[in-house]
Amino acid sequence: MAEIATWSAILNKTGLGKTSNECPTKAELLALNNGKDSNVDKVIVISNAASYGNNECVKLEDINAEQWIYTFQWDPNNGNPSFNAPATGGIYYFGLYASNRVKQVNGVNTTISQSLANDVTKTSEGSWYTTDYDGIKGRIVPNNTSTNSKSITVTWTQKYSGKTLQATFTQAAGRKVYSSWSYNCRVDKTSFSYSGGQSNVTAKSASRTYTWNGQGSSYTESETATVRVSSPASISGNSISIPSNSGSARNFTVTFDFPTATDQTISISQEGGQVTYVYHLSIDPTTKNVPGTGSGFRLTVNANYDKYINGTYVGTYVENIKTTSAEVVEGTSSDITISGKSSSGCSISVAPNPNSSPRTFKIKFTYDTATPVYLTITQNSAEVTYPSSGIVFEHSTQQNSGYKTSTLSIGTVEGKGGNISFYIKSYRSRYVNGSLSSTETIKPTLILPSGVTETITNVSGYYFKVTITIPEHSKPASRTLTIRANQPNGLDRELVQTVQQSASTYEFGIRENSGDSLSTSLTYSGWPSSDSSFNRPVRVYSRKNGNQFLNWALSSNVDWITISGSGAGATYKVATNNSSSSRTGIITFTQGESNKTCTLTIVQEAGDVYEFYITDSEGNGHYTDFTFPTPSKGLVNKHVFNIISTHNGNPLSVDDIEVVHSEIAEKLIGIVTTQDTQSPFRFIANIAEAGTTVRTGADTCRQKPSGKTVIFRVLQEAKINNFRLELSLNISNGNDQEDRWGLFDTANMPHTSDFMYDMSLIREGIMVDSVEGKITVNSVQSTTKDRGVGDNVYVLAYNSVRGLWLSIGNFRIEEGNNTHHWDVSWPT
Repeated sequence: MAEIATWSAILNKTGLGKTSNECPTKAELLALNNGKDSNVDKVIVISNAASYGNNECVKLEDINAEQWIYTFQWDPNNGNPSFNAPATGGIYYFGLYASNRVKQVNGVNTTISQSLANDVTKTSEGSWYTTDYDGIKGRIVPNNTSTNSKSITVTWTQKYSGKTLQATFTQAAGRKVYSSWSYNCRVDKTSFSYSGGQSNVTAKSASRTYTWNGQGSSYTESETATVRVSSPASISGNSISIPSNSGSARNFTVTFDFPTATDQTISISQEGGQVTYVYHLSIDPTTKNVPGTGSGFRLTVNANYDKYINGTYVGTYVENIKTTSAEVVEGTSSDITISGKSSSGCSISVAPNPNSSPRTFKIKFTYDTATPVYLTITQNSAEVTYPSSGIVFEHSTQQNSGYKTSTLSIGTVEGKGGNISFYIKSYRSRYVNGSLSSTETIKPTLILPSGVTETITNVSGYYFKVTITIPEHSKPASRTLTIRANQPNGLDRELVQTVQQSASTYEFGIRENSGDSLSTSLTYSGWPSSDSSFNRPVRVYSRKNGNQFLNWALSSNVDWITISGSGAGATYKVATNNSSSSRTGIITFTQGESNKTCTLTIVQEAGDVYEFYITDSEGNGHYTDFTFPTPSKGLVNKHVFNIISTHNGNPLSVDDIEVVHSEIAEKLIGIVTTQDTQSPFRFIANIAEAGTTVRTGADTCRQKPSGKTVIFRVLQEAKINNFRLELSLNISNGNDQEDRWGLFDTANMPHTSDFMYDMSLIREGIMVDSVEGKITVNSVQSTTKDRGVGDNVYVLAYNSVRGLWLSIGNFRIEEGNNTHHWDVSWPT
């Protein structure tokens, strides 16, 4: 009995299916072929398939897997037709390939095969060769007549499998094989007289032949030369210009420049000409002024000549200055030096003038046959100078030695001041035309610190003694004073000297009596709280460098001790103590310059103090005028503020307070009272409901012992009557697109259309809520008006097509909801 196929058996036999012991139906097996191509893919084939129902299992022997196996390759002996042809070309035979397929059943080749030789497609062949399928059966590559190599790849594709074969065809680049160049270069004239003339280029070409790769047809190529001529001849287009000749005979070369061919030349000759000259000479400047010390300067010399050829002017030429000559014809020639001749001129040097008066020189310049020219030099008298190297400015602490220009330390003086001296050597050398003539003494000037004075004495020749007077020092620390000495008359020389001054000595102390010891700190206790006549003296001892020093001042750290005056005339005053406790203040005595200090501490007894003020209900604040806000509905037994009444910190009783003014009760606003018998007093408010306006009232209380007063005020909000309008309107013959209606303050009809009014009630019903007890309506007199409870409001409608106003009705505004409805119609 035949075996029914399971999935695992089918997979083992065909390679298709899955691992399972279930037996698939015919339909499930054939479903494995869905989406497959039987020409390419492996597919399930069922023998006797018609004998099975779709839902029946199939015997294993009737199930097979079939697949086509493809071959597509070049023949191993004469297959691939690829070639690499030389530039001269050639014939290359077509290649052979094998193209077929064999059917496999369950992975084993069968005897079923098909040739696919004609089921092959091919890409395009190259355009640079031809194919012969009937005769030689090959590709014919011609001679390459370009300098580019050629290449193409052709692809063959097998039907069904998509397998491909490729062949690549190439040919080397071609080259030109040339003959020798043949030249045709000519001018129509090659000989000229000295006057010159014109020669024309009549031919300027070259040619040669070539073949491609040394075979085949012959071709000709030619070139045209660019023509040039040697200077001073010139060429424009094909016309050569030969200029006139001012010298000996000469030759010109005409050159034919070819891009590739060898350049060719032709020679043109010209005879010499007759030359004559006219010479010219000038100088700049023609006059010169120089200082008495002597000077050098450059002179511009222009030497040129006019040139004539055969009597005809041809141009002016500059000559070299060296061909000119110069001589001194007036003045001492040995004091004039002429040198540095060049193409632009020469250098002239004048020796120093030894005389006290000016002098003059005249120099004559000549050049060939040119008219001579003259240079006149005027020299000033001898020059006096004071060179910086001959200026001496030095200082020393000794008259005869130790002079220098660096900073000089001249000694130390005491803090109380004194005198100190040093020496300065100061002079300048006078030169005439650079030679020393005499020495001039220069008295120095000094720049001194503030308060310092000097005395300058000429002790000998150009030596000066400088005595400095230093004032008393105003600081407790030593200091360095800097003096600057200068040479006057703009000589710009400076010397720096320094003097050290010791610190001043200071003494500072206070005492109550002249016989007491000095102290830096005193304390006056038991100062009465309010006795203005009470006083205790304090004596100040102040010395500087052992001498009385009145530069000192007072200051206080509290405002109840006041200072007036300064120094020895300063006084202090202690104010009355109004507080319930003693207090301490410090007076500081400060010595000037040294900043030394002494202190006097004053302890004042407690005073007699009354306190009377208001706080809020939480005990915060310190008020003598207090306002508590109240809502419009009023207050009932509300704690609103406290009154504090004390003497030296002790609470006072209610008997020590009296009401001196009462508005809150008088205006019938309410009652504000306290039930407490001593401070602090809690005040309770009972305030009546307000009307439509704001209410305020003030009560004043007085503390009997001190006479101090406080004021408390009530500020009550006004009552606001809010209301709502619920309005509706029905116009039986109206139109919602044409009709508008709104609220007005009077029944008077407007005389205009509705554009200037707020006609916003455009629907059958609308609600309007008041804002702070008011609504805004239209007014014929003033555009809008506010309306509240008790006011009348009028309703008017407007029809834009009819251009007609209609009075709807009116109502009085009441507190709460106001509901109104109207049924009307437009008149016909």
